[in-house]
Amino acid sequence: MEDSNYTDEMLISAKQGDDGAQFLLAVRYYNRDETEQNYEHSVEWCLKAAEQGNIFAQSMLGICYYFGRGLTQSFEQAIAWFLKSAEQNHDGAQCHLGLCYYYGDGIKQDYRQSGSVVY
Repeated sequence: MEDSNYTDEMLISAKQGDDGAQFLLAVRYYNRDETEQNYEHSVEWCLKAAEQGNIFAQSMLGICYYFGRGLTQSFEQAIAWFLKSAEQNHDGAQCHLGLCYYYGDGIKQDYRQSGSVVY
């Protein structure tokens, strides 16, 4: 059961530009956590947070682009967002970026580079 006061407060904060609240809403829409799953809404909130520099949102946006959830699949865009987050030491983004190099998804396959993307 959803705590509507918590959700209302989070939505108000998100609309006021709080990148943490925006990211939490993105996660909730993505994972069906107390809301109806909606990848498009997830991407909408995730992008707002990512553009403010939220490294978790940047990495999640990379995942959305990688798998084409809520937007058109683009390995190139996925790499761009993984890179922004990885450069700020987000381990998950570093791992995803390494996998892109390993498999050659949207970037020239490079096994050596795949193991050295940890900053």
